[in-house]
Amino acid sequence: MNEPQTAARGRCEQVCAQLARYLAGDIAESERASMAAHLESCAACREQESAERELNRVLRLATLQDEEAARLLQERIRARMNQAPSQRRWRVPVGIAAALVAGIVVTLGASNIYGLYSAHRLCSDAAEDHEQEVVQQAPLKWVASASDVMALVNRLGGGMALPAHIGSYGFQRARICELGGRRFVHAVYAGPDREFSVFLGPQLPSTESEIPNMKMVRAERLGTISVAEYHGGPTVLLIAADNTPKAVMQVFDLWSASK
Repeated sequence: MNEPQTAARGRCEQVCAQLARYLAGDIAESERASMAAHLESCAACREQESAERELNRVLRLATLQDEEAARLLQERIRARMNQAPSQRRWRVPVGIAAALVAGIVVTLGASNIYGLYSAHRLCSDAAEDHEQEVVQQAPLKWVASASDVMALVNRLGGGMALPAHIGSYGFQRARICELGGRRFVHAVYAGPDREFSVFLGPQLPSTESEIPNMKMVRAERLGTISVAEYHGGPTVLLIAADNTPKAVMQVFDLWSASK
């Protein structure tokens, strides 16, 4: 193997070793951008990313309540994924990942939906913010005019204007908050049957047309609050509501369908 091939393989191994953290949003923004660029150009690593996403998806659908058991389940699945035959040890086809998950879940037992991991910090913070700031209506400073909202967006480096409507739900107010130690725009939308929060950050998309291309990382129910988390390059979108995970994900579908 020549030097360029060795370097390329080394980078692939680095990227695949960091995929779980990449999908969880637990890496620095500079490294996230570098990994996103590599995934765009490397089919093998995109295949592994798909396997990781499938692993997350299936485990969300059938999981254990016990946090320690959930951690051990993750370790067993990934250990067996690493033993799967392929030309490159780090490449695991999506079908194999799903089959491994299904087999282990059947063996160990499963319980209710959307609950494998202890809540990721961004989801946990978003649920707490929605509970305190929207459900309990904590007395905080919000802005509502278009010019004031754009001033918030510009504080995060600029980007798209927040939509006046998402489906039949109208924009109500917005403010800057912190999720996971990073700044996000927190916008509240309301309709006849629900009120929900949209969190966008730490960098906003340039235009709304980027929203439908974002990929769901997780959907969790934390007490009475459900949160769905989506990633797209340097942008993280979270949608939270005092409702079911399905209802929260429908908000994203409404937003995507309008673009």
